[in-house]
Amino acid sequence: MNRNITSRHGGLVLLVVAASLEAATPPPDHHTPKIQSRRFEIEYRVNETALPLTRVELWYSRDGGDTWHNYGLDEDSQSPIQFDAAEEGLYGFFFLLENRVGSSGEPPQAGTVPQQWAFVDYTPPIVQLHPIQVGRGDALGTRLQLRWTAIDAHFDPRPIELSYRIAPDGEWTQLADRLSNTGRYDWCPPTQLEGRVVVRLTARDRSGHRVCAVGRAVELEKITATEEPPGNAPGAEELAPTDQKRAETLFRRGMVHKERGEYRQAAARFQEALAINPRQPEALVNLGETLYFRREYVDSIEAFEWALKLEPGWTGARRGLVRSLMVVDRYDDASAQLAHILKDAPADAEAWLTLGDVAVSRGDELMAREHWQKATMVDPTVKAVVERAQARLDSLQRMAVLAGASRK
Repeated sequence: MNRNITSRHGGLVLLVVAASLEAATPPPDHHTPKIQSRRFEIEYRVNETALPLTRVELWYSRDGGDTWHNYGLDEDSQSPIQFDAAEEGLYGFFFLLENRVGSSGEPPQAGTVPQQWAFVDYTPPIVQLHPIQVGRGDALGTRLQLRWTAIDAHFDPRPIELSYRIAPDGEWTQLADRLSNTGRYDWCPPTQLEGRVVVRLTARDRSGHRVCAVGRAVELEKITATEEPPGNAPGAEELAPTDQKRAETLFRRGMVHKERGEYRQAAARFQEALAINPRQPEALVNLGETLYFRREYVDSIEAFEWALKLEPGWTGARRGLVRSLMVVDRYDDASAQLAHILKDAPADAEAWLTLGDVAVSRGDELMAREHWQKATMVDPTVKAVVERAQARLDSLQRMAVLAGASRK
């Protein structure tokens, strides 16, 4: 079966030919068409010598062909047919075509192989680059502690790229690529680098969305004059090289298990890494997230709290702590953590959104409405957060209308 992807009026168009069967598993990810919108067109065509089509029926599957759903008929039986994706993820498609001679086959059943695949992801990542914190590295000199929050349901395994330039208009230079989304990276700038430096973070997801966040310029000369003594720097205790390497290897293995959803194995690897080197905030945060997924909320809270003792400015760790606190109904503590985030970043829409969620969990719908309205206004660039906040406000409004109608 021949097919390819083209672009029509800025939207992706999926081309499908005939109805032959292929391998039961999806093609490699880089060969799967990526679609960045809810609505797109699927084109189909038959042999030039075939009689005109009298019926075109489209089926789709969300689980690789185990379950099929009838999407409907193409009313004019002429390519293309418009498809609306109800949710994101991998789709398999199957066409039934008919003309006066007969049908191309039977409707797909459990185990029928899709004729074409497509990965739908219409939500760009949410990215925030936090204020740069400064310390001293080892023999390399100044160390810039780069911290970020990047949220997306369909990230690549290593979705983060970091680059820098000399302000105000220097050329961007890559400093790291294909990083895991750990939320942190320590960078020792080249000793010859001087002046005001700007750092940019780029996050990319599987469908090709690329979202950038640019931090404020940092004056390297001023940093050098105010560095902390090496003995006071976090993690000043040196591990033996073999221990450091072993801890890093265990952490990477934990990340692989976590990305696969193997949370029991991931937690074990993170704990082994921390037994060797307890001063690993990134291991603690990922352990906290893994324990949250395992519903071990008390231990998750402890891991996040230890991470914040090592990295008090790590907003991603604080968000994870808030999520675990809310599950165990510790709303006062969750509110305090969110207030800490908003003190440093008053325009953090995600924090305002979550603060509204805390309020509604307490039964304070008036306060929830105020916080959600704030989330829709403080930073219009984070469209996904704004949409979620607006959806919550709309839901409150519908509930109020229904409550009013029931009293009449």
